[in-house]
Amino acid sequence: MLGTDANLDFLDACPFRHPSERGFVSALYRPPVIYDAKSPNPFIIMARPRTGSNQLTRLLDDNRIVLCSGEAMHNKNVYAWPPLNWTLEDRDAHRHHFLDLLFSAQTQPMPHPSDSLTPTHFKHVLATGFKVFTDQLFRQEFQGIATSPSIRKIVLRRKNLVGESMRAQDWCRRSLRPFKHPPTRTAQAVGRYTRADTSRVVVTVDPGQMLQFFRAVEADNACVDAARRQSTARFGGADWYSVDYDELTNPETVDRVVHGALKYILPPSFQIPEPRIKMGKKQDTSRRNESIGNFGEIYRVLKTTPRYFAMLMQGT
Repeated sequence: MLGTDANLDFLDACPFRHPSERGFVSALYRPPVIYDAKSPNPFIIMARPRTGSNQLTRLLDDNRIVLCSGEAMHNKNVYAWPPLNWTLEDRDAHRHHFLDLLFSAQTQPMPHPSDSLTPTHFKHVLATGFKVFTDQLFRQEFQGIATSPSIRKIVLRRKNLVGESMRAQDWCRRSLRPFKHPPTRTAQAVGRYTRADTSRVVVTVDPGQMLQFFRAVEADNACVDAARRQSTARFGGADWYSVDYDELTNPETVDRVVHGALKYILPPSFQIPEPRIKMGKKQDTSRRNESIGNFGEIYRVLKTTPRYFAMLMQGT
């Protein structure tokens, strides 16, 4: 693991949970080291909201030999599979222990510290992990995970920041709330949500907030990229696996993307069958000039920044 000999100053600018929040532990998180070849390979999906993380989680977990939870470290709930009886308070009181269990689930439901319930769900797995957003982790947790050679890292990115990724902002979510369907109990348990038809929704976008959001995304991505470079430089071939949103949501490329992710997280000796994935509809397929009410204003603002302007015009 990277220690004091590595330059970790870049972590100071990362959007981690603040030490004043519940569950903070000053000690560095040290993930379990896997020595047993029969133990499942631990992995993590590093993503941001509206980048296709729910879909990637589902596609991986649909395999009988993969256990992939949702946002197990969500700030307001515990989304993990199999359904746990851990409360938010329990998890935050034992965060490092909870992470250990997520990374080393032994083909059965993870036990609660105070009970001995009979397992009700068994899944013989060869890889186990979950998805996380950077702001759901404390610095000590992110550093331990990102620099561990035992944990395989999948980085899910959305190159175009102007599309649905803008809808992660409060001003867009408020506009979309009347169109969202309440999640079922099962969806809540695993961190998956029902789809909503937003094709006819028109939102008014604040240019200042939009640019602030873009810069926050780029800063978050830069943090993960820096950790990736440090880890790769230290451990050589232990590189991370990249997934692109456009390829993940394209019926012509999604099979290849999922096959590559499975090959990355599963033992080399395992023969991975070619997936045959049926794609659902995207949540929003409308053009930007139709879905953004003040498109003219946004057009003028982004025209001064070529990379953002190119993103805007890509979906117009």
